[in-house]
Amino acid sequence: MIGFTNWCHYGLGITIDQLVDILQFHLQTKLSAGGLIAAWQRLAKILTPWYEQIAEEARKSAYLHADETGWRLHGRTCWLWCCANGQVCYYLIDHCRGSPVLQRFFGEAFDGILLHDFWTAYESLDVADRQYCLVHLLRELEKVDQQRAARPHADHAE
Repeated sequence: MIGFTNWCHYGLGITIDQLVDILQFHLQTKLSAGGLIAAWQRLAKILTPWYEQIAEEARKSAYLHADETGWRLHGRTCWLWCCANGQVCYYLIDHCRGSPVLQRFFGEAFDGILLHDFWTAYESLDVADRQYCLVHLLRELEKVDQQRAARPHADHAE
């Protein structure tokens, strides 16, 4: 039940008061807001070593896809960072969208191939190799084509 309430609150945005009401009415479970938060804190302690193991596996991967997206936390915009491949998926929420987040996660260098978009924060990383996201690359090429088509053509007479 604690995992369910955690998902409802952090994943779906259901308020703590709403969760307490749901637990009391639908599940006939007496639990205060403070009791629910204490249960989540115990769950966090249990899951922290597993979360850190996932991070370590990601940092040791041969390749990782990296991306970030806006994420609301307590009414403020934060950033949800994701580093993933076929075996591991690591999420990190931070108030910063810049390179310090990546440098804290990766440390001095990433000894694999980092696949990412054109966000400049990724360029600050020391990586063995990098690959730009194909979809983003195609969008950039379309922009080049549009700019080229908009320019008047000069005569190339010699």
